[in-house]
Amino acid sequence: MEVRAAQMIARVEEDNLAEAAKLVLELRNAQQYPLMLRLAEAISRNRPEEPTTQYLYAQALSEQGHGTAAIDMLERLTARLKPGDPS
Repeated sequence: MEVRAAQMIARVEEDNLAEAAKLVLELRNAQQYPLMLRLAEAISRNRPEEPTTQYLYAQALSEQGHGTAAIDMLERLTARLKPGDPS
């Protein structure tokens, strides 16, 4: 999984964002937070408004000891979402 994640981080583009998003979830479930953080950041450069990736990015930040940055990201995310948004 680590090799796959490193390869994906290097080549996240519009045509493989779905695969990258799936891998972020796998990394979270495997508690591979450093790789999860890097991949979520790479996805965010292509789709900065995607709420699920932003949430997972914030989780990775928090798990890596960057609680203040995670809170800031989540505050921006919740300000953007409409009430009742399932994202």
